[in-house]
Amino acid sequence: METICPFLGLINDRKTTTMYPISDNACYRASPPAPVALDYQRSCCLTNTHVECPGFKKGWLDDFPNELRGREPSTKKRISDIPKWIFFLVIGLFLLVIIIGAITQLSGDEPPLATLEGSIMISTPTATSSPTRTTTLLPSPTLTLVPTSLMITATPAPSLTQTQGPALQTPFGSSELTFVIHQALGGETLSIIAQQYGTSIDALLAINQFNPPERTTLWEGDVLVVCVDCLDTSDLPKLQALYVESEISIAELTSDYNTPIEEIQMWNGLDENDLISFPRWVIVRAN
Repeated sequence: METICPFLGLINDRKTTTMYPISDNACYRASPPAPVALDYQRSCCLTNTHVECPGFKKGWLDDFPNELRGREPSTKKRISDIPKWIFFLVIGLFLLVIIIGAITQLSGDEPPLATLEGSIMISTPTATSSPTRTTTLLPSPTLTLVPTSLMITATPAPSLTQTQGPALQTPFGSSELTFVIHQALGGETLSIIAQQYGTSIDALLAINQFNPPERTTLWEGDVLVVCVDCLDTSDLPKLQALYVESEISIAELTSDYNTPIEEIQMWNGLDENDLISFPRWVIVRAN
């Protein structure tokens, strides 16, 4: 029996899904495919209990339930989506402005000359066989300083309560053990990742729990917790990285993942009363 529901897939790629809950996962038993709430992915779609889902058994005949529907994945327009002709148009206008400015500069009148006294000397050419320059001195301008009062109002800095969590390939942990979160790329193996971080395949297997458990090969997109420069596997904890997309408390993580508050605070740099803001990665014990 498959661990992950076969009707779960990325909203833009049915054949691909992830082993952890994300907002891009959608249920293809609904028509059209509907995004699935992260909690329902975690408790049902990505576990063996997906076979008990009413949608798995009969399909969603009366549309996908609102209580199970997740947030629509955000779509940000990328620079690559902008038509190329717009870039060429902007470059052409920029070059046109430069050319017009150069032509104006070359065809304009000779600029006035400045004197040491601060006056402006205007030159007027005379129509003689031997050109001479007649200069007229204009009176120097007088500057009048008007005193003004400058009032500066100090703006208090905002109070920041959000704690930055572990990021991909960013070290975290304790003074004894240093970890990073690594997301597998296409073609990567446990041996390649172990060599990259100075650890061993045994250490990777000791920390991470694969699904199904007997699997030891990597799939593209797998998220691993890696102990940097670790070769001794005797005291390594069993950890997993969660991508949180909704606000959650430390107490909820403690209950849902059987992880002591002290460990959650240590792995994630949190204080006792912190509400964990989203989106961010969170480290807990592996189930």
